[in-house]
Amino acid sequence: MIEPTIIQPEFPKPLSTTIWIVGSSCFFLVPAIYAFLNISFYRLLYLYASLSVCTTVCSINHWRQAEDGIRRKIDKVVAWIAFFVYLITGFLFLPIYLSTTTASIIISSYMVSDYYSQKHNLYWPVTHMFFHFVVSSTKCIIIYYIIEETNN
Repeated sequence: MIEPTIIQPEFPKPLSTTIWIVGSSCFFLVPAIYAFLNISFYRLLYLYASLSVCTTVCSINHWRQAEDGIRRKIDKVVAWIAFFVYLITGFLFLPIYLSTTTASIIISSYMVSDYYSQKHNLYWPVTHMFFHFVVSSTKCIIIYYIIEETNN
């Protein structure tokens, strides 16, 4: 008789596994600080800075005790809002080759992280940390182009 395979749920994940992701959630503070420091160039940077701070708080709150619940839903909603705000802004301010490339890298890195997470791969936290790094870097690039556009 063949035993059925037990599929482990993706969540909950122990803090010992997600502690580095909690730390990488702080990467989102870098574009927030960058935007706050440049408010004098473009007042709407308050939106981007505040959105990055909100993303940081929600991400940390989810990953500190990663389970499939309300904190995860809030994190996902805030992340999607931030993604679309920055995506639209990126297409408005960045050259088309840069906006499409950065969007593709963000989506690809998220998909890799999600794939490894579902497969319970030992390296999935590293891939998710890389995703956080890519998102934070892209936000900084977008803020830079906003500042450059408003200076001209």
